[in-house]
Amino acid sequence: MSGRGGVFLGGGGSVADEAALWDEFAKNGQRVLYWPMALPFEQHASAEQWLRESLAPHGSFDIVMWSSVADRNPEELAEFDLIFIGGGNTYALLDEVQRHQFLDPVRQFVADGGSLYGGSAGAVLAGADIGTAEPFDSNDVGITDTLALNLLSGASLLPHYEPRHADWLRRYVATTLDTVIAIPERCGVAVHDDLARNVGPEPVVIFGPDDHHVVNVGESWSLSTPPKSTQSVG
Repeated sequence: MSGRGGVFLGGGGSVADEAALWDEFAKNGQRVLYWPMALPFEQHASAEQWLRESLAPHGSFDIVMWSSVADRNPEELAEFDLIFIGGGNTYALLDEVQRHQFLDPVRQFVADGGSLYGGSAGAVLAGADIGTAEPFDSNDVGITDTLALNLLSGASLLPHYEPRHADWLRRYVATTLDTVIAIPERCGVAVHDDLARNVGPEPVVIFGPDDHHVVNVGESWSLSTPPKSTQSVG
């Protein structure tokens, strides 16, 4: 494993939408572990080809795909520089990781200096709880424990954020007392230790039980002590 590591959160748009974020986490020579488990199995091969083509402009990468973590040894994670977790059904993704007891190993991978990219469902998994996916994904697997990786000092994630989601998020955080980082599709957030930074190109909105505020492009904040509101949220 090499590099400083970190957690990189994509809003769920295209590679072009998240170009600034990909420039930060995609480093030539990385060994990449791809987890497509949020997608149906029959889509895994084409998703792997998409990832190979998307990473190619950034250099040469050794990409390994695990279609499941069943029968995998958590110690194998140490062989990789980056875990790439893409989109799909968030409940199916969490169910796979929970059932095979890979939440703690991924947390340790990041703590040991590994990098993790989460886009869409993968970004939600990086947060404390996937309850934010409830209006958007079907829980066909029937999981009731929605606690996730919790790599963001207790905050949860909502990708694909649009202003029309603001009222729902206000109700959600008022009920759960959680903090939710809402990331538009044309945006990304880079996290190193407790410090998060909006790499742009659009603002990020943080919803808390008591206030809601905007983090503009290039601004950083402490995940453990989010900044106070500086402008209104629609």
